[in-house]
Amino acid sequence: MTDAIRIKTEPDPFEAFRIAQGYRVGDLILMSGQASIDSAGNDLVGVGDFDAQAEQTFQNIKSCPSTPRARI
Repeated sequence: MTDAIRIKTEPDPFEAFRIAQGYRVGDLILMSGQASIDSAGNDLVGVGDFDAQAEQTFQNIKSCPSTPRARI
């Protein structure tokens, strides 16, 4: 059986809510509920601007420690 490894960044903006940014199970990465939170984990980026929010969200996904070689 393969263990699920929690994916998180430092600082982890979701720690207080006990929400994981994702899980790695073997070679599979499962991510859910990503948002356009800035790298400090404090503010939403691009409020009212879909393109800016999407760009920040994908940057956040790419910054997760378990995804450096992953393809999006």
